[in-house]
Amino acid sequence: MLRLVPLSEAHVEPVHALYSDWEVARRLLHIAIPFTRADALAFCTAHVADTQQHRFAATLEGDGAFVGVGMVRDLVRELGFASIGYSVLRRLWGKGYATRIAGELVGFACGELGAGEVRAGVRPDNAASIRVLAKLGFARIEAGGEVDYFALAAPPTQV
Repeated sequence: MLRLVPLSEAHVEPVHALYSDWEVARRLLHIAIPFTRADALAFCTAHVADTQQHRFAATLEGDGAFVGVGMVRDLVRELGFASIGYSVLRRLWGKGYATRIAGELVGFACGELGAGEVRAGVRPDNAASIRVLAKLGFARIEAGGEVDYFALAAPPTQV
């Protein structure tokens, strides 16, 4: 099982390792290259009020091993939706972790933030991330540039 915990200073080293990996970083939209330890510290300790982002470490239940990072950007009040982003350690690619992380992020966005829609931006050459979003029911809403955008309507709430 996977769990999301808020990023903290305790996650600086694994986050630095994750985003220092060129094969991971080149697929992302908003990570500085090179990604320094100072960048990792700032990333892990940033406040939601400053970034509008809820940032999580994805860890395995039991041993707490670091798997990756998930983020939800809260744009609900301004634009009516939240956006998600996720990254997984390269050695763990292809094991379903990205799909699980993204699914948890959607649940957080719709549940905790009350988002009526969740969006994600993906580089068009990132076929694996596009497959993750398709598995979760996202539909492409914009394509043709450096980023393709996808959206998923929140499930109706139970009364």
